[in-house]
Amino acid sequence: MRINAGTAARALTGPPRRARRAGGMAAVWKAWDTVEGRWVAVKFLNAVDDDSIRRFRREAQVTQRLRHPNICTIHDVSEGKGRPFL
Repeated sequence: MRINAGTAARALTGPPRRARRAGGMAAVWKAWDTVEGRWVAVKFLNAVDDDSIRRFRREAQVTQRLRHPNICTIHDVSEGKGRPFL
């Protein structure tokens, strides 16, 4: 799993625009990547217990291996203010 906090920090410059989807495990927000000049989706984990974090990281590892036009590309996995996100 590739972890690069710098990439995530630049994508989160400014407040996220709005929640696109929210569920029991996580919420997905739309944010602007100021370096690449593009909109990105940022998924924040809601729960911070060890089991949820383990499942969230596993989801990131599995998703990073997939290549398909209908599956989002994961550019970064990190943590901010105690909340994991991808």
